[in-house]
Amino acid sequence: MFLKNDSQKIGSDQSFTQRDLTRYIESLIKHSYHQERTNTSTTNYGWLTGKPSLYSALSIQAALSPLQPMLNKMTPESCAFIFMKMDNYVTETTSVADIMEILKKLLEEQLSLQLIGQNIKVAKRRQKKNIKIQPSILYCDSKLFIIS
Repeated sequence: MFLKNDSQKIGSDQSFTQRDLTRYIESLIKHSYHQERTNTSTTNYGWLTGKPSLYSALSIQAALSPLQPMLNKMTPESCAFIFMKMDNYVTETTSVADIMEILKKLLEEQLSLQLIGQNIKVAKRRQKKNIKIQPSILYCDSKLFIIS
């Protein structure tokens, strides 16, 4: 678990922020890029490593910049969910392109789930405002009872 600062205790409320998720994704990309470089250098096509790769020419921040607006909208719960999913997927795939594709899909999924959750909260709030107790009139044997 990432701590925001050292003064937090272990039992206190800790959240996984967008910044923590960004750092984790950057480390995944660096690791997978390094794995790709070492795998190509041990094969017969090691001479191709001299050519500039797409991810070596671009910085990691430039690769993540299109996804940054979606990252900024994530709640701590969504960031933690994406972290857990990415951790599970990375054991299977190590390609930088695959990591970026999985990240984009997870961000879109979590963003849509957040929007659905917000819409449900707004609908519940509106429904509570609309439900008002109306006094009703009951007639019972020529006596008038008003129940409010």
